[in-house]
Amino acid sequence: MRRKGGKEMEYRTRRPSNTEHPAALGSFGSWVRLLAGRKGIEKRYIPKAAFVSLTTALTSPLRIWERVRYGRIIKRTAIHPSPIFIIGHWRSGTTHLHNLISQDENLGYLSTFQAMAPGFCLVGDKWIKERIEKKTSSLYSTRLIDNIPLSLDAPQENEFALANMTPYSFLHAFTFPKQAGYFFERYVLFDGIPEAELSRWIEAYLTILKKATLRSGGKRLVLKNCADSARIRTLLDLFPDAKFIHIHRNPYRVFLSTLHLYKTVIPRSQLQDIGLEEVEEYVLRFYSELMERFLADSSLIPAGNRVEVRRNDDTVFEGLIYERSLRQSGKLISEAEVTAYTYLIKYDRHLVYRLYPTGVKAGEIIKDLASLEEGVNVSNVDDGDSLLSPWKIENQTALKVMQSVARGVNYWLRMRPGKMLCFKPKVAGASVAVIGEDKVLSARFSEDGWEKRNRIIYVGAGGRVLADVSEEAGDLPLIIHDPFLADSTEAERRAR
Repeated sequence: MRRKGGKEMEYRTRRPSNTEHPAALGSFGSWVRLLAGRKGIEKRYIPKAAFVSLTTALTSPLRIWERVRYGRIIKRTAIHPSPIFIIGHWRSGTTHLHNLISQDENLGYLSTFQAMAPGFCLVGDKWIKERIEKKTSSLYSTRLIDNIPLSLDAPQENEFALANMTPYSFLHAFTFPKQAGYFFERYVLFDGIPEAELSRWIEAYLTILKKATLRSGGKRLVLKNCADSARIRTLLDLFPDAKFIHIHRNPYRVFLSTLHLYKTVIPRSQLQDIGLEEVEEYVLRFYSELMERFLADSSLIPAGNRVEVRRNDDTVFEGLIYERSLRQSGKLISEAEVTAYTYLIKYDRHLVYRLYPTGVKAGEIIKDLASLEEGVNVSNVDDGDSLLSPWKIENQTALKVMQSVARGVNYWLRMRPGKMLCFKPKVAGASVAVIGEDKVLSARFSEDGWEKRNRIIYVGAGGRVLADVSEEAGDLPLIIHDPFLADSTEAERRAR
């Protein structure tokens, strides 16, 4: 890969293996159509193109065998009507989120082997996969772009499967980087794509999902594809009740990380040279156009079917219990993370993500939360005081939110800046907000101030209580959660 004006960037040059190129184990016919429709293969990359042509041709009998063996079964396979799509720009945390949510045993996903070899992933799930995994592990133990452990059974982005089945994938931009704009506009934005070509794209997309469903035993799928961020309209046409989890991150960090991605992947896929300045221009342009299309179409997603997630430098979710990822003894994720992420899936019908503006009364908030649960009577709820600052509720079931508010131990409901709504007892020690066994909620609101706190509880890493400091009886407790705090002495010092 060359920088404009001269200096060639260094990268490892050796004969590519059939695990490195996005189309190396894909359809021979698709690869031939891709080459025939493109111009500008440079002379020094002809051996690479020939190698991929050879591997795709040699594996063609396996694809024929799979069509004969599983064709009718795949056609009859029903995809769960409400798949979960993880979307967001590349390098925003989508892979980490996908890995975590896929730990839920109730969900299925597209595996890395299925993405590498979608045409024979069912007939080759045992002995062929084992041979490829041995070859892959001898070359790399982790992904080149981010050091995430590499496994053929791990969840994978379904765009890779599209690149291996069809010429209709944005990933072919890494093979023909000079024409990256064409692949992005046509196969991410669907601008200018002929109806017949879009129909073939949809057919391939659904085939990939059917195979993933078949391999997962009919489970609901959780899928990750950054390019799908701009395909909301098409996905909703296919799955009107689909769920979307959009994760976003500081765009400056996304730019640098995406640039690293391109600089890592292009040399292993390219059949033509491109300058670094051109790559930088592509990254900036694609980010802008992808997010503009997402923002324009995201309002089409039905209320309750979309979750927004922000990734900070050290956090994955804002408002969830989590711990840093641990890669000790081969364990990629911690139990606490799995528990936190699976809340999004197991309780998706009652997922709460609410932002209340200044001036909304506390009783209105409780009634709004109650409306998300069946059979909750709110006739005894008073209006109460108005909020003095915006108030955000994130990622929890409505019933759990109301119950924890009623107990006065809810650290999910955090007022900005740094204040919380408390149900304060008229008499010391008496509860003033109760959800009974019959799901009837009763609440009263006192007139005294928000500031007074007579009990502080610090919860640290792993959800462990590190300090419980109180004075005389009075207010219900305030819970403060610091997921990275493990020192009980420091927790008690802060509480006091």
